Amino acid sequence: MVYRTAVNRFTSYVDNPKLRFIDIDNKPLEGFKNKLLLDGIKLNSISNYFRTLRAIYNRAIKAKLVERSVYPFLDVTVKTERTAKRAITASDLTSIAKFNLKPNTKLWHARNYFLLSFTLIGASFNDLAYLTSDNLHKGRLTYRRRKTGKELTIKLLPYTEKLLAYYTGSNSKYLLPVVSQVVIEDSMKAKALISQWIQTTNKWLRKLVGDCELDCDVTTYLARHTWATTAKRLGYSIEIIAEAMGHDHGNKITNIYP
Repeated sequence: MVYRTAVNRFTSYVDNPKLRFIDIDNKPLEGFKNKLLLDGIKLNSISNYFRTLRAIYNRAIKAKLVERSVYPFLDVTVKTERTAKRAITASDLTSIAKFNLKPNTKLWHARNYFLLSFTLIGASFNDLAYLTSDNLHKGRLTYRRRKTGKELTIKLLPYTEKLLAYYTGSNSKYLLPVVSQVVIEDSMKAKALISQWIQTTNKWLRKLVGDCELDCDVTTYLARHTWATTAKRLGYSIEIIAEAMGHDHGNKITNIYP
């Protein structure tokens, strides 16, 4: 699909249904880039288009359909820009937390997952999905990040304990009703289930934002970003934030928080 989209857009620009690889040189490529810029296409999207076109051209060279000597991409550069993730403000977070919702609805649960992630130092949805009652002991949550393998221990705030109380005591193996106990952990089926839950939760979170009349976007991942940004604005160092979130040492991701 990505290849087809890039090819269709490029061939539409050059307006030549019989375009050959040898016909592609610096001029149509630069023109295509400028046309995309004029159309308001973002730099990262333009970069993806050109990366795809280069990949197709390289395959053509490998298949002996065109000579490597006429490779046209050497002088064509497209800069990329860092994607800005937008943490919500403390005011927006408070509005979301205090908004009156009917208990045990999908919207109510979606908000709980978001607030659990935030109050548990930006715990990822993937990690939340596998939490069990064994992770809770004497007012602390201890678990190992599935992405990095690092063990984290977090003191539970009364508010977080209240959120967790909605889910403890069930007959399920896991605290949250995301992955069935008969599903093998980290299997393709488990990953598909978690991915679907994230999509559904994000859908309800967007509805919640609309109901709250807030001008922001809220997703499961944004809870993690919001915690880190809030901590940094409170004066905590990048090193402490990285350690708290279970990032690997030297992880560049932590440095994007404003």
